[in-house]
Amino acid sequence: MEPRTYWERAENYHTVELAFDGTRVIYKDWWDPGHDPNRTVVTVPEFLGGAMHGTIARELGQAVLEEALETVALLTTGGPGVAEPPE
Repeated sequence: MEPRTYWERAENYHTVELAFDGTRVIYKDWWDPGHDPNRTVVTVPEFLGGAMHGTIARELGQAVLEEALETVALLTTGGPGVAEPPE
């Protein structure tokens, strides 16, 4: 089974998405579904180093943050935990 690389929370007129595309972690925040989202893109080292952790935990929950960290570490280093990604 492939690790999950996309998470979403949708409420009335507010959608939050988190995705890992293999080299970047992309966070999107829509307040109006008819307009472009606020978007934050961080590299794998930035994400594993703590970038966006507070926002993700607040908007999607601590469990999603932990799952995303495990997924990114697994897919970029071949194992769980925070480690240096391949160059």
